[in-house]
Amino acid sequence: MCTAVNKRIISECKKHGVQKEPFISSRVTQVYDTGAVVYVYFGFLYYGLKDPVGVYSQVEDAARDEIMKYGGSISHHHGIGKLRKKFLPRSIGETGI
Repeated sequence: MCTAVNKRIISECKKHGVQKEPFISSRVTQVYDTGAVVYVYFGFLYYGLKDPVGVYSQVEDAARDEIMKYGGSISHHHGIGKLRKKFLPRSIGETGI
């Protein structure tokens, strides 16, 4: 999953005009019988981008999409919030909502 997410972040950055390869780091913070909690951090140089915050949001959404392809979820114990709410139906289904 981490390799796929890293590749997706790099690909999305290139797609949106980020000039240099992004910084990406991952860490496992907890391990359970049902899986592990993996945090993925990334950043990129925004020079030359007209809407760096918009680009960041699109790259982050693509990373979340990739994580969910591998059976990951959009949150651990921190909740969902405004930025992740669009992923909620895919994560827990309409019945869960």
